Amino acid sequence: MKRPLAIILFIFGMFAGENAMAFHIVGGDFTARHKFGNTWEVTLKLFRDCSNSQGAPFDPSITMGVFRKGTNQLELSVEMYLDSIKPLGLTGNACAPPPQVCMEIGYYVQDVIIPNYTLGHYLIWERCCRNSSVVNLNNPQNTAMAFYLELPNPTLQNSTAVFTYPPLPYMCIDQPFTYNFSATDIDNDSLWYKLVTPLDGGHSDPTQPNPFSLGGGGQTPVSAPYAPVAWAPGYSTSNIIDGNPTISLNSYTGIVTCTPLSLGLYAMAIVCEEYRNGVKIGLTRREIEFFVIPCNQNATPNISPTQAPGSNSNYDLFAGDTLCFDIKFSDPDDSLFVEVTGDCLPGGTAVAPFATAQIDSGLKNVNVNFCWETTCDHISTTPYKVKYTVRDNGCPLPKYKSFDFTITVKEPPNILPVNLLCMEFLNANTMQMFYGIINPQDSDYFKYFIIYKSIAGGAFFAFDTIYNTALDNFIDTAATNYANINYCYFIKGYNNCDRENISDTVCTEDRKNKTENYIRTVSVLGPNEVNVKWENFPDAYFSTLYLYRKENDFGSGANSYSLINTLTQYTADSIIDVNTTTGYKSYCYYMINQNYCKNFSPESNDACTILLTGEAGTFLNSMKWNEYKTWRGGVATYELLRAEGITAPFKPLVTLGPADYAYIDQQLDFTKGFYRYIIKASEGPNGLNEVSWSNEIPLTQIPQVFVPSAYTPNDDGVNEFWKAQATFVRDFSCVVYNRWGQLVFSSNDIFRSWNGTYNGEAAPQGVYFYRIKYSGYDSTNQYEKTGSVTILR
Repeated sequence: MKRPLAIILFIFGMFAGENAMAFHIVGGDFTARHKFGNTWEVTLKLFRDCSNSQGAPFDPSITMGVFRKGTNQLELSVEMYLDSIKPLGLTGNACAPPPQVCMEIGYYVQDVIIPNYTLGHYLIWERCCRNSSVVNLNNPQNTAMAFYLELPNPTLQNSTAVFTYPPLPYMCIDQPFTYNFSATDIDNDSLWYKLVTPLDGGHSDPTQPNPFSLGGGGQTPVSAPYAPVAWAPGYSTSNIIDGNPTISLNSYTGIVTCTPLSLGLYAMAIVCEEYRNGVKIGLTRREIEFFVIPCNQNATPNISPTQAPGSNSNYDLFAGDTLCFDIKFSDPDDSLFVEVTGDCLPGGTAVAPFATAQIDSGLKNVNVNFCWETTCDHISTTPYKVKYTVRDNGCPLPKYKSFDFTITVKEPPNILPVNLLCMEFLNANTMQMFYGIINPQDSDYFKYFIIYKSIAGGAFFAFDTIYNTALDNFIDTAATNYANINYCYFIKGYNNCDRENISDTVCTEDRKNKTENYIRTVSVLGPNEVNVKWENFPDAYFSTLYLYRKENDFGSGANSYSLINTLTQYTADSIIDVNTTTGYKSYCYYMINQNYCKNFSPESNDACTILLTGEAGTFLNSMKWNEYKTWRGGVATYELLRAEGITAPFKPLVTLGPADYAYIDQQLDFTKGFYRYIIKASEGPNGLNEVSWSNEIPLTQIPQVFVPSAYTPNDDGVNEFWKAQATFVRDFSCVVYNRWGQLVFSSNDIFRSWNGTYNGEAAPQGVYFYRIKYSGYDSTNQYEKTGSVTILR
């Protein structure tokens, strides 16, 4: 049997430390309730650990100081007597309490008459000492507590905020924890919560723990400032405990959350500030110590939405979409309590209509529904946040789990522009206009089309409204005398958020198909491929395109065009012709279209591929090509690119003018022999910056070898070495024999020379015989050269 969190939150569990002080105050706070005139009922609540039977009782009396703010002048020294002691018991809680859990509340209550003072007052009482086992403070056994309250000018007759619940109970290690530290204010002032560093009641000590009590020697309360405690290394208000996360406080709600990771006793303090008309008027401070303890295992509730969010836990919606799904909460043992907050709920940042989000409770299983029907008013780049929280009533503390998600409401898709295709005339006064949409409108976001009409150049006016996206035409029965009066039309499409898109405009005087087809470029892609690219036009998808081709006859008229492709509902602006032999022929193309009403357009320009030809001469390669014609911008340049080898990349060789159709390459590398060439034509200004590539041609130089007939290796520095001179040679070998047939020199390196020695000695003067074998880059041909060389000394 388990009890809800509301009961458990009144529990404060503590273990007594082995070296505990004789008195264990673990927290407390002042409050002041205005009664009448300048009289306040001041209450000090002290929380005492009673788990140690050796602990001393509450002080029978204390001396509270009332000081003026600003000057720190003592206004009053007030004796307050212990009014009552009540156990903060576990009565009614069916959970077995943790070991040695015991806590008492002592109430000190006194009516106090406080004189008027413009800046207000603060109330203070100090008491030593803290538990020696506090983990997050330095020297805690010699660190006191200070209980502090601020009041405004008594003329305001303000009552302070009162914390709604007793202090933080024990926490369970490794268990997410949530606690409500909110306060109430009978004056309806605005409240703001903060985590602050606890105060050290530095005017008391272990020998005089309550220096201002009746038996304490009659000392006078001491004014501010009051020193803060010294945090142990690694601890601060931003890291009060070892936790993931550590303790955090919602400044608006007073809700504390954390997941503690280390056992021990910890100290903290919270202030609640009062604001009236934007001005801070008061402050209530609570000092707290709490234990993190091991707890019995309590299963964490499970959350299962029927429609999971997308990336980053976000649901992407278009305005007008409806998001509805169920969420199942389950726990194997306990009752569950579900709560929800969100920007799209009433009271959030969204405007109506708001989302509906159920909250519920039940044993082991709870099912709720979330639903939001979005509108155009919900469009926002900032996602709407929603948070479901479920807690169980497990022991010794409840467990929490949350389902956080966001909803992004985006602009709905725009209605795509309508294409006005063509018109037909049904009689003398009736016109039928055909229109088309490449992608049908999404009916979820489509609202309507409005047709606009103009007569004889007059202003356009709304002529008709179309709600059916399946229609592809409209009829105007009032197109009187259309042969002589010009009627013009366009269509606006609207989505569900009234975002519009406008079609092209078509007039009766344009009733013929006047679309000017234009071939932007033709370009060789490979030995059998030509890319034909044209300028697209709005009605292309609803037209039939006809592409024609012929072999380039270079103006002789010997060849004629033939139809090679018929394209319907074709959305691309190019096609690859694979039935070509681009290495030997140039091809010319043109196109026409037939619109939706079966009217043919004029022919396009004709465009021909560039055919590059060439031949290898002695130490040079010569190339020529045909002119590229019919670009709007003309030809700006022809760029010749060359590659040295079969797989080498092309590199620019020379850039030529628009009237250059030939080039002789004499910049040959004699160590190579195989060259590839290609032409790139670039369009000139006022065009579309197109390019056209020619076919690729290979040219091979014939290898040549020259062999000297004599040399003089006599160390005079002239003509000391003998070697063959070669150009365009790929493979090479050379052997030299003396007259007795002995091998005196050999090499496979065309750059190696013979210095006229044999076996390390100077070879005798005389005639020697050589045989050279070599090959070039012209296929697999092998060449051989033999002869004699004479050494002269």
